Amino acid sequence: MNDLEVKDILLTIQNSILTLHTEMADTKNSLHNEIVETRISLQKEIADTRDCLQGQINDLSESVGSLKQTVVGLEHSVDELRQSHNELKQSHYELKQSHYELAHSVDELKQSHNELKQSHYELAHSVDELKQSHNELKLSHNTLAHSVDELKQSVKKIELTLENETNKKIDALFDSRMDELRHRKENAETREKVADLEMRVDNLEKAFQAS
Repeated sequence: MNDLEVKDILLTIQNSILTLHTEMADTKNSLHNEIVETRISLQKEIADTRDCLQGQINDLSESVGSLKQTVVGLEHSVDELRQSHNELKQSHYELKQSHYELAHSVDELKQSHNELKQSHYELAHSVDELKQSHNELKLSHNTLAHSVDELKQSVKKIELTLENETNKKIDALFDSRMDELRHRKENAETREKVADLEMRVDNLEKAFQAS
């Protein structure tokens, strides 16, 4: 084996080493880009899921606000009924006064009095029904608040699940990359050993020829 062949072999080995370095750099950049893209994609999915759940929570909050407005309207109706009741009382008093003034209209005034009492009972019954509706609305409000709490817990669980999946994917990519680097290192060491053995054989041939 002459000097030109040795130089060719050394040049070939150097080119192989440079090629390995280039491939390692390309693989490193490719894996880094894949990790970045995966992380960005997962973060976007988490943000979209959070926005969707936040929209549902906002809708529930608006429903609760609407129920509160309904309760306020019912309370206002109760006040109006009470005012009407007071007005009816006033009318009843005026009718009694007319009874004293108009003795010949006693029967008619008694009939009107009975009708007013019936109206009073009906108004009282309506007030009881409104109170019952108010209690039912309160119960609905508590149920909606419980649903909002459950949605918040679901959001936390989804975020934890996505975070765990992201970490698992990153760990798998890292392990794969480390295995590849280890294999490349072992291949490089094997090539170096082969080159060393070839050099030793060459030296032995030269020593043999010289002897």
